[in-house]
Amino acid sequence: MIQGILTPSSLGVTITGFTTGDFSVTASGTVSGTRYRHMHDGSQIMALKSTIVNSSTIDNQLLYWNMDGSASAAYPCGQRNIIDICADPSTHKYYALRYTPTSSGVTSQSLSIEEINAHGEQQRVVISRLMAIDPTLPNFTFPRIATDGTNLYIATLSGTYKYLTSDNITSDETGINAQVYTPTVFSGTGPLMYLGGATPYLTYITHDGTVSGTQDIDSWVATVHCIDKDTLSETSRKLFFKGGDKTLNKSYFWNSLGYTTLYRLDSTTLYGVYTNNDLASFCSLNLDKQIMPTGSNSLVGVKAIVENPWGEKLDGKTINFSISGAAKGSVQNAQMVTGANGNPTGIATTSYTVGQTEGIDTVTAQIVETV
Repeated sequence: MIQGILTPSSLGVTITGFTTGDFSVTASGTVSGTRYRHMHDGSQIMALKSTIVNSSTIDNQLLYWNMDGSASAAYPCGQRNIIDICADPSTHKYYALRYTPTSSGVTSQSLSIEEINAHGEQQRVVISRLMAIDPTLPNFTFPRIATDGTNLYIATLSGTYKYLTSDNITSDETGINAQVYTPTVFSGTGPLMYLGGATPYLTYITHDGTVSGTQDIDSWVATVHCIDKDTLSETSRKLFFKGGDKTLNKSYFWNSLGYTTLYRLDSTTLYGVYTNNDLASFCSLNLDKQIMPTGSNSLVGVKAIVENPWGEKLDGKTINFSISGAAKGSVQNAQMVTGANGNPTGIATTSYTVGQTEGIDTVTAQIVETV
């Protein structure tokens, strides 16, 4: 496996009036600040803006931007106590995770889940009181929600739950009605996100700083973790990319049209991390030997290994081999295809013939992809 660290590309888009941020919690448990949860709603960028008013009240607003960065719409929702949101772009249905503080006649605080419209107005209740939460609330920084359209996934401080979007649970829900439950807490930065495509996952992001013990000196390293959406167990599938300036708040969300781009918002700048399963992102070149006698006409095996952004080997990728240098050697086959002509998956091979002149040759394997 040769998987490396991807570099996000600036998309040349500045989001008008955009800002990033999240809630902050003091050592004593006091919560303050404003959280922005962003998502791609098919053709627009949408954000839930949640501002802490006091220990039991959160003011909400839904904001929309066009993909060129211009503001589209803003809808005040009032003090609805929404702490997270997710959307099914195929149906334009939104699901809100709300916090209900302890009050008269209610013995404990809880979460509820509602289906809302694009203006933040309640359409129906999915779960009226989700009691399976950590009693240290109000710590709004953790509970998260995601959907694939059919299912809702809720990550709390005590574990992760899977419900149907069609549920209508009006009794106190302790987890007994969950399709799947795992006590595993998927810690990380930002939201729990649904990654669609041929093999869908749930994802979350951590900022690790190192990959395989190698420090990236330009910026921290962010890791996308994949969760099996059926079993809610974490898989070994990961993606690494440069996380940018550590001092900036960031928001992450998937492009819901094909799920081949992870958007990263730094302050007001939109970046794209291209994650297409069929995209050749890494190429490693190996030679059987690196020192040979001049004029011997010796043949040396050359192997190029091609992987996608997730570190999975790719077949059908054309590799152009070339030689440069003073030794004036040559390659037997200047163009080969990975996985073809008896080559293993993700590998293209050729041979280097030693030249008649003493010196150093450089063998290059080039693959060109269009994003």
